[in-house]
This record gives sequence, C-alpha cells and structure tokens, in this order.
Amino acid sequence: MKLFCFNHRMLSGVQHGIQGIHATVNILKAYAEPHRPTIPMTAAQIAWDWAYHHETVVILSAGNGSRMRELKELLSKQEEFPWAEFREPDADNMITSICVVLPERVYNPSNFGIDYRMISPSERELWIDEFNRFKAGCQGAQ
Repeated sequence: MKLFCFNHRMLSGVQHGIQGIHATVNILKAYAEPHRPTIPMTAAQIAWDWAYHHETVVILSAGNGSRMRELKELLSKQEEFPWAEFREPDADNMITSICVVLPERVYNPSNFGIDYRMISPSERELWIDEFNRFKAGCQGAQ
C-alpha cells in the first residue's frame, strides 16, 4: 500500500513535499471524522492502515492544472480509495496536490495479470487505463 501524491508541475522540489503533506493531512482529517457517514468504512480503513503500517509515499509531478482537475474528477467517481486535494491559498486556491492511498493491486502492474477476479471489470477498466495514463503523463511532465 502506498500514498501517491500528484503535484502541480509548477512546484519546486521542496514545495512538492510540502504540498503533498498538506493533501496527506487532508486525507487523514477527512477519513478520521466519525460524523461523516458518507465515507465508506473500507476507505477509512485503507487510510489508517497506510498511516499505521505502510507510510510509503510516492511524489509525482502530475502536469498542469487541467491534468490536476482530470485526476480530481477521476477520483471523485470512486469511493474505495481515500484521497484528498490541497488548494494553495497563496496561489488563488489552485489545486497543488492530490494524494490517494492505493493498495498494491492497483499500482503494481505484475498484479494485473495474476487475478482479475479481485477487481470488477468496470473498476479494472477505469483504474488500469487512467492510472497508467496519469503515471505516463507524470513521468513526461517532470
């Protein structure tokens, strides 16, 4: 399990870490609030499992503002994986970081050929295509 922080490309090296921390804190705050019954328990469990047992962080440059909005739209369509954004007040509330906690079955390509029964067809289509597209875009944006 890893936390992926997708950051706006205009950030400097240090800012990537700082903005990612802001979004990570937003994940923990959002998924720790017991008065938020709309959050699926599995997403909250994933967030806290990562925080207590994994703590691995991957920070990537996600490109420009439109790519950040695309990622937000993608994550908004699912409820399984905990995620949050951070908007920098000193940059006109621009989205500077979006972080998501993903289990290994999502980000490890070697797992995709092992047991697709673990992932529903619609989820598989969405996550494999979109995650690979964003990963490729992030590598190209650096």
